[in-house]
Amino acid sequence: MKFRFRRQGADPQREKLKQELFAFNKTVEHGFPNQPSALAFDPELRIMAIGTSAPLSLIRVTVVLLVAAGDIAALGTEGSSVFFLDVTTLTLLEGQTLAPGEVLRSVPDDYRCGKALGPVESLQGHLRDPTKILIGYSRGLLVIWNQASQCVDHVFLGNQQLESLCWGRDSSTVVSSHSDGSYAVWSVDAGSSPTLQPTVATTPYGPFPCKAINKILWRTCESGGHFIIFSGGMPRASYGDRHCVSVLRAETLVTLDFTSRIIDFFTVHSTQPEDEFDDPQALAVLLEEELVVLDLQTPGWPAVPAPYLAPLHSSAITCSAHVANVPTKLWARIVSAGEQQSPQPVSSALSWPITGGRNLAQEPSQRGLLLTG
Repeated sequence: MKFRFRRQGADPQREKLKQELFAFNKTVEHGFPNQPSALAFDPELRIMAIGTSAPLSLIRVTVVLLVAAGDIAALGTEGSSVFFLDVTTLTLLEGQTLAPGEVLRSVPDDYRCGKALGPVESLQGHLRDPTKILIGYSRGLLVIWNQASQCVDHVFLGNQQLESLCWGRDSSTVVSSHSDGSYAVWSVDAGSSPTLQPTVATTPYGPFPCKAINKILWRTCESGGHFIIFSGGMPRASYGDRHCVSVLRAETLVTLDFTSRIIDFFTVHSTQPEDEFDDPQALAVLLEEELVVLDLQTPGWPAVPAPYLAPLHSSAITCSAHVANVPTKLWARIVSAGEQQSPQPVSSALSWPITGGRNLAQEPSQRGLLLTG
């Protein structure tokens, strides 16, 4: 098949294609019949369908947060702006856009000069007041924005490149992690804005150069103290190519060294608004090749045995065989051997904390085995 290109004059096929694309874009802008709406972007004209004509680099979304009852989304961008989108209609709330100029008016003159705020790195909703949002900029500036009154409630003047943010349980504490492997704890005091220095700033694996702490969690305990859980932050020289999550409580620090890349992690804890403490029960770490859960209520924080034989992506399957009608006694011995191979600590009563639904199938009358190599 040969393709011919015309160097001069109009190309009828191309003109027809442009007309079809133009008609399609119009359809996308106004919505398909009986179909969900969508936002349309036109890279060639560098104009968004939502009405802004800024270059795409200034409106590229870096982080998204669902606020209120989930019907509004806050969109942080590379250009330091935060847009608010009505999720039900996919339209921008024009009067609620937070521009970087509005934020800079709330900081001292000496902090304002010299450097831009940088991209929006993190958006965190207030745990008790849905109208307040914690915004973190790449430069290190942290801002509590009151969406109801359209004003800045509090400013934290950080100077280290920001990676992630986390609220404390009572929303009186903010924790930030940074690119140099450090984290800082800020006190939210309504009468002392702006906050110039954090109450605590430390580099857990310093003083040598460390990797960035990509994500950090702060969880309180009724028994006293708190958990600090973070990924990264390891010394570059010896752990530059490792995939690690660290769990810190009081003087105990445990480093989990995984064999595959960390996708995300979270804690299983109390989410009831009336509860005063988080009291985390387990830490779940999603990796590129497996899902690992740690029991945070048992001394030593052992791993919780998974309900499946092995991670699907840990090793490629090269052969398989099916064995039908396995005798009951042999089946019981196989199950017993598996339990002895990965025994659960006697002092831990924690079961696998992640549920994926209910098994509606009836108990089989005969057992079968699928053997994989």
